[in-house]
Amino acid sequence: MLSCKKEFSKISQIDTAYFPTTENEKNQVALIKEVASILETVYQDPYAYYEVNTAIYSDYYEDERVLLKDLLFPESSPLYKTEKFLSFKAEKGRFAKAFFETMNRGNFPLLQKALKIPSSGNMNSRDYTMTTTPIDTSIEIFSNSKGVSIYFPYSENFQVPLTTSYFDKVNTPPYITYLATIVAADREADTGPGKEPKKVSSDSLKFIDVTISDSYAEVKPTHIIGVGADPKTQRPLNPLSVNVIYIGDFYVMKQYDRLISFSSLNGGGPELRFFRGDGYLQQVNGQTIPQDNLPVNLKRKQCKGGVIKFSGVWDTNWEPANLNQVFAIWEQDASGTQTMSGSLQTTLSNGNGSTTVSSVGYSFSFTSKDPIIRQLKWNRESFFLYNHGGLNGCGVHDGWMMYDCNLGTVCYTMPTQ
Repeated sequence: MLSCKKEFSKISQIDTAYFPTTENEKNQVALIKEVASILETVYQDPYAYYEVNTAIYSDYYEDERVLLKDLLFPESSPLYKTEKFLSFKAEKGRFAKAFFETMNRGNFPLLQKALKIPSSGNMNSRDYTMTTTPIDTSIEIFSNSKGVSIYFPYSENFQVPLTTSYFDKVNTPPYITYLATIVAADREADTGPGKEPKKVSSDSLKFIDVTISDSYAEVKPTHIIGVGADPKTQRPLNPLSVNVIYIGDFYVMKQYDRLISFSSLNGGGPELRFFRGDGYLQQVNGQTIPQDNLPVNLKRKQCKGGVIKFSGVWDTNWEPANLNQVFAIWEQDASGTQTMSGSLQTTLSNGNGSTTVSSVGYSFSFTSKDPIIRQLKWNRESFFLYNHGGLNGCGVHDGWMMYDCNLGTVCYTMPTQ
């Protein structure tokens, strides 16, 4: 792995920002800005701030995120019932109380409209946070893919101070050493404006304008207010098949998504997809190839060239008569299209119980703004022959060949069982 790492090339990216163009995107960003503005007040309550961070550290969602819905309605949130969240002993509902009180005192028309609160209403914050709430929690602002969320890049760098010892100083002047800079995602970019907490006097603080970047977020806590969060799913292994192929440990040497984004698919850590397609026992001239995508969602810190421990099934059973398979790695985005096509040779069905070895064509399209990271046609015989080393000079890791170390993108192993 070390020899592999030495060959990685560092790819620089020009930070060409994308700003909202559609009416829906513009409205979305305007709403995000209102939420970010409220957080400047909410975060001055150390208990509310602690609640946000522990919700993120609970790892309920992919990529260091939490939905606003969870924070505002903790009684009905599955995140708040997880063993990991409970272990932090956060004060449940502290965030919601501070949020609704701040919203009730200020002028936040878009948020009020999104929450379907009557413009003439001036309801007590207590009414919002009760289990039986007048707010419809199924509306768009709360949905997983379109719901407002808080993203904490490089959260691993700041977890140690945010333990229960954090509260040792809550009765002293504002404890801002680990208070996050707040960023309203008004663009898709790797740099952008943020609000950094600064002490004004012994008992007050304010948020000042700063420019944040990837390197900034690595050394200072940064909360980016955007949209979208996907709950993590378990990926069961299948050890019973005799020719199981896994995606094993790997490296990622490139940031595929922007640091700041109003879409979770376009910002934060990459949503890698390890693709498999084959035409085994398909009809002759059918030209249809089943396809699978193994999802691997990463954090930005994991894209710095370190070993990522992983074990996910790429193929539950590579049959001996399945001569070739299509392999690809791509990164999912909210928009954009990438296509790959070609043909492969495998065992096909004649439709009458007999088989024949022949070629079958394929064409696959992926939703991505990035070029396909890797695409190739795996020959079964050569794969099993060289998978323990000796194919391309990348060396081995835990006894398995390291593939594509010279591309400077993703370097991976494919263990078998």
